[in-house]
Amino acid sequence: MCFIVFQNQTFDVESRGNYLWAPTSDARGVWFHYWRRLTQVRAGDIIFHCRGGEIQAVSVAQGSSYSQIAPSNPVYNLNWGKMGLQLDSDYSLILNTIHTSSYRAQIMATYPAGSHYAPFDKNGDGMQGYLFELDD
Repeated sequence: MCFIVFQNQTFDVESRGNYLWAPTSDARGVWFHYWRRLTQVRAGDIIFHCRGGEIQAVSVAQGSSYSQIAPSNPVYNLNWGKMGLQLDSDYSLILNTIHTSSYRAQIMATYPAGSHYAPFDKNGDGMQGYLFELDD
């Protein structure tokens, strides 16, 4: 399977550590679908890493996610719970990043307006959230 992760706040920390981490709940106890999706990733799955509207890395999942306390970094103290899921993934940074806005027509052809849990909205912009499955 293929996924895209929006890591605006956590890209630097997670890419250096070769992992993804998401809480199992926010301060209100809500576990969002885009965090829970870490449970669907398996070894060998491909993940595209997006920050600031650019795909900046591609990684290969090294296994399934597992329970892990939040990494000891201030970026994770954003009203998230302390427990979460971690997924080890081998990152390869992209030297010439890919601007998703340059491919809006292709994105919108793949994800028609109203697609359930699509990673991009009706304008081709990345959705608010973390991890999304990509359509074949």
